Amino acid sequence: MRKHYAGIHQADVILNGNAEPSGTFELAFPKTTWQIKLGNASCERIDIMITPRLKISAIEIPAANLKRAVAWYQEVLAFNCVWSDKFHALLEYGTSTADTSEERIKILLVETSDSTRLLFNNSNTNMLHSVVDFQTDDIDAFHIYLQSKNTVMDIFGPPANDWAPRGFAFFDSEGNRLGTYTYRT
Repeated sequence: MRKHYAGIHQADVILNGNAEPSGTFELAFPKTTWQIKLGNASCERIDIMITPRLKISAIEIPAANLKRAVAWYQEVLAFNCVWSDKFHALLEYGTSTADTSEERIKILLVETSDSTRLLFNNSNTNMLHSVVDFQTDDIDAFHIYLQSKNTVMDIFGPPANDWAPRGFAFFDSEGNRLGTYTYRT
């Protein structure tokens, strides 16, 4: 039985052979108490702690020069600008159809005079990390492609760890460190 109530996205309640109700609930708020009644069957009050389903909607990336950044993401990474104003630009990559589960990647470029950029140093390994990593099926071809676009890149060598995928870092026009990788086959 499925019903839609205010605050409940979906409620599936199933009566098993013993006529004891059981169910799975997706709630719009983190903690609540429900009393479930189905005809003559009912169950005790249940305290439910829900972990909300999350999805990354967009990654915000700082830019010293919005126009230059938009041009770089369009030319080098084939993003499309879907909306912009004086200090922001929403860019999108990928398609989504009923035939594929590929999801769109959205980034929001934000013009700012703040010089902080996306990267950090792992104090345990002294390895510089990117905040955004792109997966690709052909890392070698992508490396050659980025070279042809005069993109600043780190050295492309073997992984630092046995468990790590093959990859390398590169920088956008604003100095943000991005990564790309592929799993070994």
